[in-house]
Parts: sequence; C-alpha cells; structure tokens
Amino acid sequence: MIYMVLSSVLAILASAVPMPAQNADLEAGRRVYTRRCASCHGTNGEARPATARAYGVKMRHLGAPEVQALIDEQIRKLLKEGGMKAKPIRSLSDADVRNVIAYIRTFRREQN
Repeated sequence: MIYMVLSSVLAILASAVPMPAQNADLEAGRRVYTRRCASCHGTNGEARPATARAYGVKMRHLGAPEVQALIDEQIRKLLKEGGMKAKPIRSLSDADVRNVIAYIRTFRREQN
C-alpha cells in the first residue's frame, strides 16, 4: 500500500517538472534561438536591459524558476503567437519550436 502511495506521489511530482522536449535537437535549437531570440533575450537567456527599457517591461532570465515552470505548450504559444511585448515568430516549424524549447530548458538556474 505504501509503495502505491509513494509511486503516485512521485508520478505527480515528475509530471510537474518541465522536461526537455522529446526528440529535440539542442544544436538546432541553439542556432534558431541565436538567430531569432538572442537579440532581445541575450545569448544565454539573460535578457538585454536596453530591450527591456525600450519596451517598458521587466524581462526575466529565461533560466529563472518562474520561466522554467512554464510548460512546453505555454512556451510554444509565446513563440508562435507572441505575448506581452514579444512578437510572434509564426514562421517557426514544429521542429524549430521543439528544439528552441529544449534549448531554453538548458538555461535552468538553481533557485537561491
């Protein structure tokens, strides 16, 4: 009985942790991110202060816990449809989106 409870708890916890997209190509994700995202979000997801000031927003590091807590579908929607002040990148293929999401997941930072 205790093993069933522990197993259920572990399954719930595991589903809450964002995982890299399946079948993603990190190098391809890095290339697309560098070409399409880094000008605003920085090479390592650190966000560019000048961009934040220009748009009048507070940009978070893409490795911050609150950003990393987004599920892949939320990030996909932001990439494809835009949001806040971010412009949509409708031209990204499904593979590009999957790869960029996986690459963004590599920015994960430990919470202090």
